[in-house]
Amino acid sequence: MAMTRLADVRSGAVVRIEAIDPEVAPLLRLRLTHLGFRPGEQVAVVRRAPFSGPAVYRICDYDLCLRQEHAAHVIVGVEQ
Repeated sequence: MAMTRLADVRSGAVVRIEAIDPEVAPLLRLRLTHLGFRPGEQVAVVRRAPFSGPAVYRICDYDLCLRQEHAAHVIVGVEQ
């Protein structure tokens, strides 16, 4: 399984969260955790806005929109 950032995953893919970047600010780490971005959770990339805009992710049975710069702190495992 290859590791990448959630911001780099293509639309339609389903990945598993491996970790949150240890270099991320503590408040952003807490926010991501409260939104459901925890190791072991599956995330589906539903759709992306054009021009590096936010993306919609399905996690824990709900959809949420997350900016690319925040999604870049979520490390995921991708099946090859």
